[in-house]
Amino acid sequence: MIIKRLARTLRERDWPAIVVEVLIVVVGIVLGLQANEWHEERKLRQQESIYLSKIQDDLLAMQAELADRITLFDTSAQRMISALRALEACDSSSDAQGHVKYALEKYQASPPISFLDATYGEMVASGSLARLRDDELKRQLAQAFSALREFNGNIVNFRISLPVVDEIVWNHVNYSVDQDRGSQIAEFDMTEICQSRPMRNAVVEIIDLQRDSLSVARRTMRSVDQSLAALQEYSARNVE
Repeated sequence: MIIKRLARTLRERDWPAIVVEVLIVVVGIVLGLQANEWHEERKLRQQESIYLSKIQDDLLAMQAELADRITLFDTSAQRMISALRALEACDSSSDAQGHVKYALEKYQASPPISFLDATYGEMVASGSLARLRDDELKRQLAQAFSALREFNGNIVNFRISLPVVDEIVWNHVNYSVDQDRGSQIAEFDMTEICQSRPMRNAVVEIIDLQRDSLSVARRTMRSVDQSLAALQEYSARNVE
């Protein structure tokens, strides 16, 4: 009896309607999943856009500082070469002594730039960088932040070699501090220092320090410029 009732029930079902209902349910589930996936993807892209905008601001700020350093290193190198020429000629004119004074007061003034990597680090940690759809942009960003970190490291490392120069300079120069500005003041006897071969060699080393810093700064700037260009291109391609 049970089998007969089951058979009769199955025969009485409206199978086309059931199939349609099942299809509607399945299609609804699929569309719902796709909509949810699209929504999550949109949220991720919006977050990515926020991250990249902040990274761009960070790179622009560091780019500006780096440009100042390049100008400083270039100007310092030129003035320190003038100081060397003054020492070689034992030129006691006010202009010559001004260049020497500048060299002796400024050769240690090479602070690192601000390293703004918090947003980049957060993007890496959150997986947003890995999801970035442009491999070239990922490479450029990694290279830029690595170059900026290396720049600051080099500035610190360059200063490690200064004690040899300091030992020579401090034997010939009296240093004090400007109470108002907090900067160093160098006092020296031009005739004495121009006759000292170690002093002239120390100034040559000081010039090399400025040139090395300038070279690293320019190399870092190229990497930052390339990253900013890649960011702008990526943003232009992905404008919603």
